[in-house]
Amino acid sequence: MDKWRNTTKRKNQILPLIQNGAKFLVFDAETTGLNPEEDTIIQFSCEGYLRKDQSFIKIGEFNTYLNPKRPLPTIITEITGLTDELLKEQPTAKEVADKMIALLEWADVWVGYNLDAFDVKMLNSFFAKLGLPLTHRPTIDVLTLARDLLLEELTNFKLQSVTAHLVKETFSFHDSKEDVRATYECFVRLLHKLELYEEEEKEEVTYLKSAHIVKSPFKGKPDVRIKLTLTDGEAGDLYFDVFKQCWCCKKTDAAKQLFSRINLGDLEEQFMEQYGYKYKYRLPEEVGFAWYDFIKKQERENR
Repeated sequence: MDKWRNTTKRKNQILPLIQNGAKFLVFDAETTGLNPEEDTIIQFSCEGYLRKDQSFIKIGEFNTYLNPKRPLPTIITEITGLTDELLKEQPTAKEVADKMIALLEWADVWVGYNLDAFDVKMLNSFFAKLGLPLTHRPTIDVLTLARDLLLEELTNFKLQSVTAHLVKETFSFHDSKEDVRATYECFVRLLHKLELYEEEEKEEVTYLKSAHIVKSPFKGKPDVRIKLTLTDGEAGDLYFDVFKQCWCCKKTDAAKQLFSRINLGDLEEQFMEQYGYKYKYRLPEEVGFAWYDFIKKQERENR
């Protein structure tokens, strides 16, 4: 194994949320684009579940289209199948916002796919523009679970790919109602894997001296790494792959041996203490993308 994610940490965070009587809302949003400040929601779907005796009981579902009061970009119509003609007859954000908030705040836990990085940010902006407060709930991001538990099985973690790997059923993706169904089916299967997950504990602690980010010099190659300098081994033997979102090692025998014997959970905690928590980041990938955005900004300014 030369790839690692802190699945044990996620297990310890998630399993306490999966308790008898807890209410879960699985949701998804289709939008006019990817920018929370400029774009808006054009479809919102959710399903509510109650945890009971090791099972999830479906309580209800909701789906609505929304009129964005602007023409849709062509690419959004191509991806979602939604059209200006269809959406102009739908309710506005103001007309449906209270219902959406009631559903979101009904739940004890929110579940979604790429939830933290996209849907929650979109919802925050959506309600902020209307001047409406939203009380957040703990989140379970199924994309994060898929990366944790299928790291050695998949290279592509799009919802379509993960669903095809786990679920023997056909879905129409990029329709938020269908995406919710697929997300739920993946969630229950990955949760079962998480409950069974056990990681071999490693006692050897290696200390982090420093870290620096390196971008591939080859144009178009999505390879950005946070290379570590440790008290053991050579600089860059271990690194965090920002786009693959996992810890990796060089292909040398020495790097592989170091990777296999040290306590990677402790090393990740050292990294986050130095480079993450004080900047309000929770995960190494958040540090990586923030760092990557910073060097891209520097490159633009230096042109």
